[in-house]
Amino acid sequence: MTAYMDHKNLANEVIDGVRAVQIADGVHRVLDRIASAEQHAGRDAGSVRLLAATNRNLPEMVAQSLFREDLFYRINTIQIEIPPLRNRREDIALFVDYFLKKYTDLYGRPGLILHPQALEKLANYDWPGNIRELQHTIEKAVILAEKNVIRASDLFIRPGKALSFSEVPNLEEVERQAILAAITQNEGNLTAAAEQLGVSRQTLYNKMKRFNL
Repeated sequence: MTAYMDHKNLANEVIDGVRAVQIADGVHRVLDRIASAEQHAGRDAGSVRLLAATNRNLPEMVAQSLFREDLFYRINTIQIEIPPLRNRREDIALFVDYFLKKYTDLYGRPGLILHPQALEKLANYDWPGNIRELQHTIEKAVILAEKNVIRASDLFIRPGKALSFSEVPNLEEVERQAILAAITQNEGNLTAAAEQLGVSRQTLYNKMKRFNL
C-alpha cells in the first residue's frame, strides 16, 4: 500500500508551535491507522510505503521546534533531494513540451506551438516558483495566445516591482503593479490572483491584455 503526503500536510507556510503539534499528531494518526489496517488484513505493517514531499527545510524546522523530531525520523527513511528547476535548465524544454500538449488538448488549441525565442526566455528565467510556476505560465500562454504561435511577449515571467514612495504613480500604473504583484505572489496561478484582487478570472484576463502583461 502506498500513501502520499505533500508539503501542505507536513508543514504550513506560516506555522506556530500549536499548529505544528496538531499537524504532526494528525500525520502520526494517519500512519497508525494505515499500519492497523494492514495488520487486520493479515499483512505486515512494513508493507506500507509512505511518500512525503516538502519544499521546507525539515531538519532546520526540527532544530527550531517547528516540526516534531519523532515524526521527522518516522518518515525520513530514505531522502531524495530534487534540485530546483533553475539548477537543471536542460529539463525545462521537456516540461514545456509536456505542459504545452496538456493545455492545448485541455483548451482546444491544436496546432499551437512555441516560438524559439519564447523557449529561450523560459530557459533563461530562474523560476522561483519552480515547476508549478512553469506549469501556470504555459497554461496562461495557451489561454491568452491570439495566434497559433506563443511568442516571448505572450509569456508572463517578470517579477513584480515594488512601488516607489518617492514617486506618485497614476491610477493605471497602480492597478498594473497590483496585478503584477498578485500574479507573482500566487506563482502565476491566475485563479488565485483574481481571488486576491477581488475580481473574476475573465476580468483579470481582460486587464492583463489591456496592460500587455
